[in-house]
Amino acid sequence: LEKDGGEGVKALILDSTFASYRALAREKLGLLWLTWPFKYPLSFLVGDSLAAERFARRRKPIPLLMLHGEGDPVVPLAHGKRLFDAAAAPKEFVAVAGTGHTEAFGDRRPEHKARILAFLAGPIKP
Repeated sequence: LEKDGGEGVKALILDSTFASYRALAREKLGLLWLTWPFKYPLSFLVGDSLAAERFARRRKPIPLLMLHGEGDPVVPLAHGKRLFDAAAAPKEFVAVAGTGHTEAFGDRRPEHKARILAFLAGPIKP
């Protein structure tokens, strides 16, 4: 989307996406007693110039559906909500219970499948 401005993109669906590389690195470094005291200095070794949060603020206003597994052990739900908050409307956030990392989009429960199809039926028209 950055290079071509997103021409032709009519909708966007994201699953288990984090807002910032640096924020996620800081959180993971904080989990271990050995790296916990250094989580802030070490996190600055992780570049954040391509962080999704930066692009979310600038994206063209197309419908956005964000899905995130409530039990995601890799990218916690709070990261998805942070990215969602940074994004412009129109947007919708769905926290999917009982799913982990990148499992929300593939969740086969009828209510989630119906929600995704309804979302796509709106902006994706010939």
